[in-house]
Amino acid sequence: MVLNKNYTLDNILKFINFDYKIHGNKNVSFDKVCSFFQPKEGALTFIEKKYISHQNDIYTQCANLIICDRAFTILEEKLGNKCLITVNNPKLVFSIILKNITNNATDRRVHPNAVIDKSVMLGKNIHVGPNTIIEKNCTIGNNTIIRGNCYIFESVEVGKNVIINPGSMIGKEGVGYIQHEQKQYLNFT
Repeated sequence: MVLNKNYTLDNILKFINFDYKIHGNKNVSFDKVCSFFQPKEGALTFIEKKYISHQNDIYTQCANLIICDRAFTILEEKLGNKCLITVNNPKLVFSIILKNITNNATDRRVHPNAVIDKSVMLGKNIHVGPNTIIEKNCTIGNNTIIRGNCYIFESVEVGKNVIINPGSMIGKEGVGYIQHEQKQYLNFT
């Protein structure tokens, strides 16, 4: 996955609230993420303890920044220009970093194709994607991201720090149907 900008080690360390150790090049940067087994030049990746038999692949891997398990034996002299971050749970740390950098990557604005009723209360630092409709008397909390092609019905309150994915409908009556005794279906709200 290609990211919208180049990230440095300093950009991501603030997201790691776990014990970690840095090995190798501290001036490394990356502009994409990839699987450890499908490496890409200039990428961030991770490898879990269950793949410890592949630990020597770290040194031939073309990714710039690798998050790996503490159980791996790291030979600093073989790292070259790479940076390794050793942690107890590489998959978790990778996921946290990815979530934070992709959420921050959204251009925070209201798309010109979005239709928002004038009574809607919009929080600070929000994003509303293209072709999204927000009906009257809604409240959208601070730091909320509403992706494109969403429909938010009347009088819905969306909290702060919420992400609504593309094509979502919020506040619509009926999320399914229930069959009653006469074998007919009733809209379940």
